[in-house]
Amino acid sequence: MPSPPPATTAEFLTLVRRTGLIPDVPTDLPDTPDKAAGELIRRKLLTPFQARMILSGRTRGFKLATTSSASRSGRAGWGSCTSPATR
Repeated sequence: MPSPPPATTAEFLTLVRRTGLIPDVPTDLPDTPDKAAGELIRRKLLTPFQARMILSGRTRGFKLATTSSASRSGRAGWGSCTSPATR
């Protein structure tokens, strides 16, 4: 269930941190959540979609599962297949 929409920039930054999208969230942002989101978009730290979701209170579902290529499982004429290993 999403959190309530942020009413302050501090609440917005808390939600941004909770998403894990930005490792070091800047603190020199405007004083309203909408303007802060716009600034993060301008700095290319968030996409407009991510900003809208965070402004609506959503903090989950932004990242896909982390995988790494563990081993090559096959090879064909045009390419190869690998078996992902979840960390």
